[in-house]
Amino acid sequence: MHVEHDQDSITMELPSDLRLVDRVVEEARGFAAKAGVERSPGLGLILRELVNNAIEHGNRGEADRKVTVRLETAGDMRFCIRVQDQGQGFDHEGLDLRLSEDPNQERNRGLPMVNAYADELTFEEGGTLAVAYLTVKRDTLFDTAEEEGVQRITPTGDLSSSVAEPFRSLLVGFLDQGRTRFRFDLAHVADIDSVALSIFVIFANMVAKRDEDNVLEVVNASEDIREMFHLTRLSRVYSVIEEGQQHGQ
Repeated sequence: MHVEHDQDSITMELPSDLRLVDRVVEEARGFAAKAGVERSPGLGLILRELVNNAIEHGNRGEADRKVTVRLETAGDMRFCIRVQDQGQGFDHEGLDLRLSEDPNQERNRGLPMVNAYADELTFEEGGTLAVAYLTVKRDTLFDTAEEEGVQRITPTGDLSSSVAEPFRSLLVGFLDQGRTRFRFDLAHVADIDSVALSIFVIFANMVAKRDEDNVLEVVNASEDIREMFHLTRLSRVYSVIEEGQQHGQ
């Protein structure tokens, strides 16, 4: 298998050998990691199905026919995946990419699965070239540190319903440890949905019941998020502090 790298892409050329598919995925994940994407859900599945399809159906398993795979960055956390075979192509105009509702169906699931995971899936050059786009969602984690008796919590991404449970569990855990002084650093948060916002409301009430002299601060929030705290009156229970105004600065 021949592999070429440049700053924004990786290109792999391989014979029609299914044993090389794992290596294709490994190389692609390595490229994604260098592009700053440590976890790339869906990338492996899309590559496996498209390369398998190119080998088995495009090239008919003929070892002397090549498959070319190109993965390139297409924006922040977004990739373009191109898989081309040397077969005769196929009529893709009427291709049904809906997943079957029959759990016993064993065949014809590959391309519908790719279509379900990808932002977009198209076929070009008579069906010999499959092009898929994938946007990888950022996982929101929570960095924590203690600063002069105040527990600092820094989410690494947006606060939404998808992270509501780990966010809630983290806060309750600190309360159970007797902590009632908190500073939320929202420097990396672009959006907060209603579910996550309700956690801030509930948490403020829980802290107030534990300690009337509690500390609840929001720092480094964007203008939009600061406005959200003001509009929802949460700024009455959380001190919304602009960058550079934190204690000790």
